[in-house]
Amino acid sequence: MPLVQARSSGTALGVIDLQVGGEATISVQDVLPDSLTRQPRVDSLVRSAVAAVAGLVSEEVAMIAEPMPRDGEQYALGNLIADAQRRVGRADAAVVNNGGIRTGLKAGSVTYGELYEIQPFANTLHRLTVRGRDLRAYIERLLDRGELNYHFAGIGVAYNPIKPRGQRLRSLIQGNGTPIDPAKSYTIVMNDFLATGGEGLELARKASRDEILDVNDLDALRAYLRALPQPVRAPAVNRLVVRP
Repeated sequence: MPLVQARSSGTALGVIDLQVGGEATISVQDVLPDSLTRQPRVDSLVRSAVAAVAGLVSEEVAMIAEPMPRDGEQYALGNLIADAQRRVGRADAAVVNNGGIRTGLKAGSVTYGELYEIQPFANTLHRLTVRGRDLRAYIERLLDRGELNYHFAGIGVAYNPIKPRGQRLRSLIQGNGTPIDPAKSYTIVMNDFLATGGEGLELARKASRDEILDVNDLDALRAYLRALPQPVRAPAVNRLVVRP
């Protein structure tokens, strides 16, 4: 079966020609904006759409004390977003996938439009109720992937990356230092992409309760930033540590 991937950001088009009784042919065609003639009707539609949201896009949300770049596997911005989701969900913990964080957060005044560039997907948040043993197993599966492209709130993870798969999690504690009890139930917030099995890791099937919250990840971040003392300072990046 032929497959085509047309890159990202509208830089190319994937073309698939299906022939009756024959094989499909595929190609990737570059989009060259400078060769396109401006279409007045399209231009008018774009201007109207931009004007309709201009007030929201330029709305100042918070003051940021220092830059929080999206850099590496673990960074302050990821922890900030996880904290926001945990707070809005009133949960014991939260987990955020780095793929849902698209750019960094600059210092100074930050607008809604700039937050939208960071989290443009408007993923609905879920609050799952799971047993401690299932939460541990889920974190272990995240560690087995090799790259630590996740951020946490409300829990601290100690791991050993050179241990065999399935044995890398050394300890899992709550924010107050109490170990996660395998028999106890905990609430954890994550976006619908993760909750429904995104990246092949689904926790919802183990949950005794799956609540769909009436808020998305972007609005959770906006509300959290507004509620924090200004200017907002970067949270520490030590929630995931290596331990023999």
